[in-house]
Amino acid sequence: MAIRQLSALVTDMLSRQPRIVVAIPTLNEEGAIGDILRTLASERACFPNLDIVVADGGSRDQTIAIVQDMAKKWPFVHLIHNEKVLQSAGVNEVARRFCNTDILVRCDAHAAYPARYIEQLAVALQRGDADSIVVPMDSAGHTAFEKVVAWVSDTPVGSGGSGHRGGQRSGFVDHGHHAAFRTEAFLSVGGYDESFRHNEDAEFDCRFAAHGHRVFLDAAIRIGYRPRSGFRSLWRQYFNYGGGRSRTVRRHPSSLRTRQFAVPFHFAASLLSIACAVLFQNAGFLAWPSLYLAILSFVSFHFALRKQDFAGLLAGPVAFTMHTAWALGFFWGLVSFREARWKSPHQTSRPAERVAGAIKVLLIDPSRFTVPYDAQLSAGLAEADVAPIWATRPLRKGEHEEFSPQQRFEIFYRRFDKAEFLPRVLRKPAKAVAHLAGLLRVILLSGQTGADVVHFQWMLLPLFDAIAIFCLRIRRPVFVTVHDSIPFNGDRLAALQSFANDLPLRLATGVIVHTNRARDLLISRGINAGKIAVVPHGPLPLTGVVPAPERGTDRRWTFLLFGQIKPYKGLDILIEALGAIPQELRQKARVIVAGVPRMELSGILHRAEELKLSNMLDLRLAYQTNEELNALLVQSDCFVFPYRQIDASGAYYLAQSLGKWVIASRVGVFEDEILDGANGRLVTPEDPAELSGALAEAIQNKPEIAVSSRPKGWPAIGQATAAFYRSFLPQNEASRSETLTAAAMATRND
Repeated sequence: MAIRQLSALVTDMLSRQPRIVVAIPTLNEEGAIGDILRTLASERACFPNLDIVVADGGSRDQTIAIVQDMAKKWPFVHLIHNEKVLQSAGVNEVARRFCNTDILVRCDAHAAYPARYIEQLAVALQRGDADSIVVPMDSAGHTAFEKVVAWVSDTPVGSGGSGHRGGQRSGFVDHGHHAAFRTEAFLSVGGYDESFRHNEDAEFDCRFAAHGHRVFLDAAIRIGYRPRSGFRSLWRQYFNYGGGRSRTVRRHPSSLRTRQFAVPFHFAASLLSIACAVLFQNAGFLAWPSLYLAILSFVSFHFALRKQDFAGLLAGPVAFTMHTAWALGFFWGLVSFREARWKSPHQTSRPAERVAGAIKVLLIDPSRFTVPYDAQLSAGLAEADVAPIWATRPLRKGEHEEFSPQQRFEIFYRRFDKAEFLPRVLRKPAKAVAHLAGLLRVILLSGQTGADVVHFQWMLLPLFDAIAIFCLRIRRPVFVTVHDSIPFNGDRLAALQSFANDLPLRLATGVIVHTNRARDLLISRGINAGKIAVVPHGPLPLTGVVPAPERGTDRRWTFLLFGQIKPYKGLDILIEALGAIPQELRQKARVIVAGVPRMELSGILHRAEELKLSNMLDLRLAYQTNEELNALLVQSDCFVFPYRQIDASGAYYLAQSLGKWVIASRVGVFEDEILDGANGRLVTPEDPAELSGALAEAIQNKPEIAVSSRPKGWPAIGQATAAFYRSFLPQNEASRSETLTAAAMATRND
């Protein structure tokens, strides 16, 4: 009786043991396969239902003979032929043949596995709700070169901080080094995609997660990894990694991480910088690659000192090889492989709100240059069946939010908008780096939000912006609005801002300008006329509290020049014009200049003193809140714009809604919309005498508007912009010219 009960207990224990199959894909692994099989076979005593299967891809060394000898000794060791050679195909074949198992363990012949490895994986799978276990790899080399590769691989310089490269934290993750799966879950998603020669594990994890399965990184279970032994093999390895990743991110756009995209992005930026340094004979363009080389030099000396080994000096060259090979592989993959976006089985159709023709657009205004315009454009797009999302910076003190939280993502300059904690000399470089980080987030956000279109409102660093546009265009159309056809209206720019200013326009799918003159200017600079659309600017309403139009105690005729004070706005011209006005007329008028100075004003202020304008000139050279600006706009009699040049002016469109007299230079939108003598006066740019005459005439006659211009309404602007978007979507490209013609007519006839 006792023997029968003991037999039943043993049978019950055996029946509870999980059925495990270990898949080991091999190809010419005679130096490692014997040790791995001995390590894994030692766990057979704990797991009677364990099978170890070597899927060999046609080894020409002694690998097959070694496995056959061990299979004679251990019947649970099996050898099968992997006709497709690839590791992914070998693991799939093992999973299909042993589909009745509970756990599938993947082992690679070039890794080192600890004792009780299978036991730890089985326990990890059985104690939680994970369907897959991934583990960290601890790189360890034998030769000096291998040691350096190991040191670099397990740092952010080599891996970008990837959790499975020497990581110490456990938790649920998107991806890691594959160790074990629930066999049923592995097969339910179709196993590995055998068309992937590299990066098949990351591609698998994207589908795995889409089916609702979870991946757990167990940092307590660690394997050893021996790196490549020379620069040539290291280059080939990382080139293949980059090529595989380029396919994965096109098939699963949301899988792209900043650390991955930063490498090809940096590589492209460095090449462009070097090319421009040669083309323009300006060493300033070498700032970015020089900074990179300085970092690599620091890495080399850091490892040499820390490890007390001269071999550490190879760390910089090793990191350079990894980065460059990965980036070139990434770009080679983009060119060599066509890849369609994978459709999740849980999303067989587009959301209901998209079926009716709505498209989603991600708009970028990094510095919130034109928030009133952005808000009105959003409203116009919404009426045109377009869902707008904005990527911008955080709000500053005193600013009003124009968008709902669902419409806005604060991804630019999150810590470096002002960067007052840094020395002044470092603030601009820090903001440039922050801009680059923001562009990387834009690329990720475009995939995460499912944007059909990306639309840049401003180009701040054309070199970086152009690279971002190039990368974004892989998946969707990218548009650029040119508010100023002469970059920054002729302001003196930093080298990074001015370099290759037209490059983003050449790379963009489409370009939007506000005037026909701007269109003609871009065409003269070589921009393809077929991708330029003229979409007029619209009126900008006052926001916030708008006071009653009371004159107050000062009854003088009031001129107002407002907005950021920059050279192109012609404050110096205005000062000279005021100095030419007869003294008796000066007493009847005042001129308010309100805004933050973005230029040196000491010379202009000194000239105002020489011309004795202190009683006439009211300088408010500081940031104006909405309420303060509204009060100035309402209480002023005439707006003055002595600009040297402009395409479209947000300040003008804000003032336009008040229906007051305007004196402006004969440039850009002013020439298009001001009817000289009817709703304002036009003067020759940079002509103080003519401007002085127009100011004196206004003081004497106090003119009122006889005929108003007809600004284009935002619904029509939204329709025209949406039509431009749609004309470049794949299904509409054939009818682009007809669509653009109809859109242009809609804005003209509004």
